[in-house]
Amino acid sequence: MAFILAEYESIPFSLLELLFARIIDPEKKLREECYELVESIIRRGESYLKPAIAEVRFLFIIILFIFFVKYFKTVLITEDTESLQLHSKIYYVFDELCHISESIVDELIPTIEHRLTVSNEKHRRDAAKIVAYVTSSPNNDFAQRHKTLWNTFLDQFKNGTSETQLTCIKHLKSYFVNHPELRTDLEDVMIRLSLSTDINIRSQLMAQIRSITSSNLLDISDKIKQILCERARDKIWEVRKEALDYLGHVYKKECINQNWSDDIQKQLIWVANCIIHLYYQKTTQDKLLAERLLTFYLIPWDVNADDKVRVLLTLYSNVDENAQRAIREIIHSKFLFRRQLVKLIDFCLQMTDLNISNDEKQLIELKLVSLIHVITLRCLPNPDKNESVLKALTVYAIKNHKQSLINNNDSSILSIFKQAISDGIKSKEVYALANGIGQMLLEEAAKEQKRFPGNTTDDQTTIIENNGHGQYTKMCGLIKTMFEKISTLLFDQETVSKLLKSIFERVSNEPEQQASYYENINQLLKILSLT
Repeated sequence: MAFILAEYESIPFSLLELLFARIIDPEKKLREECYELVESIIRRGESYLKPAIAEVRFLFIIILFIFFVKYFKTVLITEDTESLQLHSKIYYVFDELCHISESIVDELIPTIEHRLTVSNEKHRRDAAKIVAYVTSSPNNDFAQRHKTLWNTFLDQFKNGTSETQLTCIKHLKSYFVNHPELRTDLEDVMIRLSLSTDINIRSQLMAQIRSITSSNLLDISDKIKQILCERARDKIWEVRKEALDYLGHVYKKECINQNWSDDIQKQLIWVANCIIHLYYQKTTQDKLLAERLLTFYLIPWDVNADDKVRVLLTLYSNVDENAQRAIREIIHSKFLFRRQLVKLIDFCLQMTDLNISNDEKQLIELKLVSLIHVITLRCLPNPDKNESVLKALTVYAIKNHKQSLINNNDSSILSIFKQAISDGIKSKEVYALANGIGQMLLEEAAKEQKRFPGNTTDDQTTIIENNGHGQYTKMCGLIKTMFEKISTLLFDQETVSKLLKSIFERVSNEPEQQASYYENINQLLKILSLT
């Protein structure tokens, strides 16, 4: 075969692709013996090329080696790669070759490095993708061995176009997991990316930071904290939300511990102030996000009453006065929202009463419509959209309750909702009842979906959005939003009783404080007296 191949100027790329296909998944796992054979051919080619032993019996292997390099350069340089079956998997092939043959890789490094600096955006992006994939893969020291290439890549990562940067950002988690030694270099790049004018880059960076960093506050580096601090004030709500939600997640994990170091406490106070001050932003979205983060992270609803009281008092006594005022306003708004929902449910139940006159029913309906408008305008995000969803929910709930009365069934949505916002119910019971309502709506959505199969016309899709599957799904989302906001999820009677007792004991036993301290406690007690 060697003599035959020596007569030709080139080896068909199809033959090379046949070999390459054996060293990447799925063939690599399915046919291990083929992988070992190709690996052996490549390794022998490497060992015999260096001393240039051009014996006939090694000619085939040497020719293969030369054309391995030629194949890769063709993929990297030419625009016409459609005839190459593996051109889209070149990253996986190159990664395997890094483990098999340093000689082939060394031959290709100058080409890849050059491609990182050319004017053609696609060429730079493709080269960056290869370097990102290989340097982030486990069990290699590629970045350490090829420092010049690594630095050129970092320059593209930091200063390249948005498309190139987004391509590289996807590999951040693999870098942090597989190559902690590269963390310092990458964190400098991440700081630069966090200041990008491209919203997608900042958003993707926040998502990657959440996936790569531990929720242990001490394990988060100062540079990552700097990024989170800056993005918590981002002009774009989605980016701001991602950063603040992660900070809240970190706070929750730490606040459950009773013994904090001074360093941890200082950082937690900063996190809490950063989140709670969001309540004073102009948009309803920010106010609702602050409320949600308070309920789920700063004062977690799902911990036992004793821990909840301890966490609340620790939070309230450490944050600044503006944050204390915001906490009181949030708690107050939760109580008021619960009262509004009680009225809403009462109006809906009155609408199901068969004994009231039409005039009375019309009056109740007017009050109901007015209340829905007030609730959505003052308490819910996207008021225009949610007003129509809440109207649809009340219509469905009234219809559902009438049907349950006919069937002598007390498990209607209105009955469950009324129970969930009643006095004396525990937080976890509220959560379970909310899930029950959501499940009922999802079941209705599934039934409606069967009436409108997946392959629909545009007109049918509009019907589904307005009346069917889409609408019930929106109702389910609205139920989730409303129950996150009500006071009983955070403060049931058991929690309030223990909180009042704890405040009394603390004030009675501690040394005398400044007048402002007692005034803040007094303001909190006034809010809690609304329960």
